[in-house]
Amino acid sequence: MKSIRFSAFFCVVALVGVLSAQEGPRRGQIKKMDAAKRTVVITSDGKDITLEVNDQTRVVRANGEKVDDFFKEKSFAAGANVLFLADGATLLGIRLQPANTGKGPQRGKLVKIDLEGLQVTIKTEGKEIVAQATDDTRLFEASGDTLKARLASFKAGADVQFLIMMRDGMNLLVGMRLFQDAKTPPPAKFDSSKLVPLDELGNKEYQAGFKGGFYPDGKNTRPKAHEDAGLARAKS
Repeated sequence: MKSIRFSAFFCVVALVGVLSAQEGPRRGQIKKMDAAKRTVVITSDGKDITLEVNDQTRVVRANGEKVDDFFKEKSFAAGANVLFLADGATLLGIRLQPANTGKGPQRGKLVKIDLEGLQVTIKTEGKEIVAQATDDTRLFEASGDTLKARLASFKAGADVQFLIMMRDGMNLLVGMRLFQDAKTPPPAKFDSSKLVPLDELGNKEYQAGFKGGFYPDGKNTRPKAHEDAGLARAKS
């Protein structure tokens, strides 16, 4: 039964990219990864689930590419939104959710600031969201010459307005500021007109060394080896 469920999961990931609820996958967000213990904690339906990762665990990027080492893949990190399939405490397969544009500006409470990982945890609508800050993150009214220093300007417990966009399955913090009441000016609008879509970047880089394109080397066409592997598995 385990092998049947696993094969169904991988075939859907490799060929279609959409996971059916009939196969048993669940949506969640990575909370913590422990390479030494080879475990990952995923928050799903408001609960934290600790799962063991082994050599048979299938790990797939949002574009369908297989990942060889789960713990070395930068896109799988705290805050990443995923689809996953588990058998008891064992992780059978995991896939990054495809990118989307998010929900637009939101209001929430700043729960935690991770200055080393440059991440923030914000509670909104009863759920906690972990978002990654980058050098492009706009932190309004924050002072400091570095991103770490600007993040330190905010304090846990503060009411904030924020904008998150999902890219490569990860929540990216586009902007954040302290919540402004009706007596204060509205927040400045974020100008996204200068942002270049991934499929137009080519070999140019974004986020400290990541190349553009949907596939390696800045390309938007699926590599022949990946295409052939998917067709071969479909025929089997």
